[in-house]
Amino acid sequence: MLARLREMPLRSALQGAASTLRATLAAIWDRWKAYERIEARGLALLSVWLSPEQRAQFEKYNRFDVIGSESGKRYRICYGTSTNVYEMDGGDRIVLGWCFRPVGSLVAGDVMLAQKIALETDERGALMVAKPFPELHATTRKSPSGQLALGPRCLAWRELSRVAGGRNVDLPAGLSDADLQWTWSCASIPGRLR
Repeated sequence: MLARLREMPLRSALQGAASTLRATLAAIWDRWKAYERIEARGLALLSVWLSPEQRAQFEKYNRFDVIGSESGKRYRICYGTSTNVYEMDGGDRIVLGWCFRPVGSLVAGDVMLAQKIALETDERGALMVAKPFPELHATTRKSPSGQLALGPRCLAWRELSRVAGGRNVDLPAGLSDADLQWTWSCASIPGRLR
């Protein structure tokens, strides 16, 4: 291969590298645009299912509250695909986080819709498979720029999980996969969403 490179003029080699780079960047751009379309469809479907009050909360804070079907407790579902459900007390403070999500690689809107339906129709079933986590592992708030801000431990885990395609990864010190990840099947939701 080195001999071939020595025979190839520099200009030709640079043109070939530039062509490969352009093709790679175009493929990345196309994939990103496809993901944005899927994400937008998921958020549109979620929006249809939200009550006017929940929709206003989501538009303003990137989160919305639901009432559990059996206990009457209030849960806050924040934008995200895991470690994003919080049990709230009467003073609007987080009591405990609950981690559960449908199995599979779904966009945030689809995951949040499944979590909403599960809590509003089968709260006990959802919490039976959910993994509790303390509030300090995944604090969420709106940043000054309007973007959802995550606590550093939760952000690090989400980034590692995304890079690894959702597979088990080495987590930051003090966190284990069991602390943050727990899944449940959509088939367990009444009406069998598919």
